[in-house]
Amino acid sequence: MLVVIAKSSRLALPGILLAGKGLDMRRWVSIFLALVFSAPLSPGVAWAVENAATIKIGELKDGKFTEFTNQTQLDEFFNRANCLCATKQVALEIEATSDLPTDVDDGASVVLWAGTECNKASNEVDRKKTCRKLGIELFTVGELRKAKVTKSVTVGPLVQRPEDEVLDCSGQRDLAVFALIDTGGDATPEHFGQSAKVGYDGDPPTQPSSTTAEAGSSSITVSGSSVATTSDIFIQVLCAKADGTSVFTDNKTDAKYELSEQTCQVKDEKLTLPLSCTKEDAAVSGGTNGDAGVTGVKKLNELDKDFVCSERTQGTTATINLQGLDLDPNEKILIRAIYTDAALNTVASCVSAVQLTPSSGFWGEYQKDGGLAEEGCSLAPPRRARGRSLLGVLALFAVTGVAWLARRRRLKARHIVPFLLAGLAASTTSTARAQVFIEEGYPAAEQARVSTSVFEVKLGPYFPDVDKEDALVRAGKTPYETFFGDDSSLMTQIEYDRFFLWPAGQLGIGLGAGYMQESGDNCKLVGGVSNCSQRVTADETIFHLIPLHLSAVYRFTYLADRRFFPVAPYGKIGLSYYIWLIRDEAAGGDAEGATLGWQWSLGLTLRADDLDPGATRNLRNDFGVEHAGFFAEMTKATVDGLGQERKLSVGDFTWSAGVNFEF
Repeated sequence: MLVVIAKSSRLALPGILLAGKGLDMRRWVSIFLALVFSAPLSPGVAWAVENAATIKIGELKDGKFTEFTNQTQLDEFFNRANCLCATKQVALEIEATSDLPTDVDDGASVVLWAGTECNKASNEVDRKKTCRKLGIELFTVGELRKAKVTKSVTVGPLVQRPEDEVLDCSGQRDLAVFALIDTGGDATPEHFGQSAKVGYDGDPPTQPSSTTAEAGSSSITVSGSSVATTSDIFIQVLCAKADGTSVFTDNKTDAKYELSEQTCQVKDEKLTLPLSCTKEDAAVSGGTNGDAGVTGVKKLNELDKDFVCSERTQGTTATINLQGLDLDPNEKILIRAIYTDAALNTVASCVSAVQLTPSSGFWGEYQKDGGLAEEGCSLAPPRRARGRSLLGVLALFAVTGVAWLARRRRLKARHIVPFLLAGLAASTTSTARAQVFIEEGYPAAEQARVSTSVFEVKLGPYFPDVDKEDALVRAGKTPYETFFGDDSSLMTQIEYDRFFLWPAGQLGIGLGAGYMQESGDNCKLVGGVSNCSQRVTADETIFHLIPLHLSAVYRFTYLADRRFFPVAPYGKIGLSYYIWLIRDEAAGGDAEGATLGWQWSLGLTLRADDLDPGATRNLRNDFGVEHAGFFAEMTKATVDGLGQERKLSVGDFTWSAGVNFEF
């Protein structure tokens, strides 16, 4: 340390030499401190205070400074379009901090630079290698001390690289704005302030590899893919009629892209658009000899923001569905996809022309094939079945109870178990006659009690018996299989059983609920006649099925309770009430209703107590789960309205498997 100081100041050398000739420690410390604090006053030595000022970046709106508070605002402002616009300005708000020394003269100039490490260069020549001085009217330290100083600069000079002699708005770079204060007038700043870093991006996204548009009866699906692998690629759609009028008149959407031609009427010579667009656009829109004068094409070639017809969707592969189009099926619609990045830089696909394609969904196909079912959820039975009206009322109670149970549990076992424990506490206490079986070798506190309830979660295939309706069978039609295919769907179900008697097992009632979904593209209508061998991918029908049932349940657990054999066969029989919903993207294709029926099940449960005795004891002591196991069952559901011809048949003969918890 002493040698370094001696080399940095000749005046300090005699003192250092004397220090070796008997100066006491206190005097040596005094000399050392004097040298350190006098160093800034020596010729050629700079003392830089890094926090002399803070610089915020934003916009001036109605004379008021508004700061960019997040990276999204910075990204969307510092882009190629705003760089090219000579009038597009960004505002800088500079404020002195408490670190600005009081001995700095009020007349000292504050100079703004932009770039990287502008505060590190020892002189102005070196600084120009990484930074550019901003051509902003100078201000003084005195002005800075009195109030915040706001200055504006155009985006181009701010983001321009120091080595560029002419404005080049391409490329990507990081930069910051520095306020340098030179009190000595020797181009060596003594104090400075630095803004947050600004990331500039002037490169447009990669040209999309493909863009397709398909029209349905009242919607258009636009799909685009890009060769880019990053997630900051977005797609937005422009659409117009061939005559140049907008497809949407009341549903205007904000454009999420920037073009210098529209922002400040400065043409961007490097705007990335497909070179062959003009001729191709003319061809798809009905033009001749490369004439792109069709009004609709011209508007979309200009990327006119008034014709934006979708929100912006993120992703390297994106699909946008334009719905609610009230157009003539014979009318031509022009589509163009806009691809942008986080900075709103733009590329575009060529214009493609589509026409609305009428389609028929599943409900239309079912009715066309002679299906007699009607919409509605009435439980009223036909005259020949009036004696079963009480069963309908019981089914209604079952529907209400199961729907409430599913809503409260969100269909998650980890939420259901604690609720079941609390809700069944009273009922478990009231069934004190439930016998406690104690096996030799286990503490009494760990022995399984006779179960009073079971909760099940199960999965299985399901294929509704829609095509087995008598009218369809007589006509030889299979609308469900024709529309959705012959593969089964996945049915997910939960069930809660409560037991009241224990005749060599468990006898009680069970409530169950489930969900199944199937979907398919609509059939194409040609001349008013549907053809399901040709599909309209822009229109889709989704079939939802919500099965509810109330059953009597018996489980033969005698052998399993006595640990002779861990298998318990069981049977169930009861009422069914299946709610069905048909959602068709084509206009007027929705339908909904419910069908009453009955069902039975036979199954086998395997208790897993002996697989992990430690886990079994923990479940019993911590959660009250007496047994956990696996099961499989077969079910025959005859859900056809109990003889009503005008109810959709949605039963099936199928199987399912899952896990259960006995309490």
